[in-house]
Amino acid sequence: MKDVSKTFMEPVVEKQAACASVEPELFFPKYTVGGDGELHEALAKQVCRRCPLISQCLEFALHTGDKWAIMGGMTPAERESIRRRNRPMATIYPFAPLEEAA
Repeated sequence: MKDVSKTFMEPVVEKQAACASVEPELFFPKYTVGGDGELHEALAKQVCRRCPLISQCLEFALHTGDKWAIMGGMTPAERESIRRRNRPMATIYPFAPLEEAA
């Protein structure tokens, strides 16, 4: 994966993002005091869906391992699912299978 950490979140790019005009708290639904987390999650994802940078944002979130915000239209748990699916088998099963005796 290319290094997006130095390029994506630059101010010029951030201004193009649909979320630039939205309160940042919307993208942290689990931590909204007195709010409805599910509603905030749905609203945040709606903003993401209309964003021209959704792919870059998702790539950035996957690259940085963000565990708190809705980014790229996905929750941290949804992104973790992607990371697990894309993890090389050697990291999931670190030991090579035993060869059967001939």
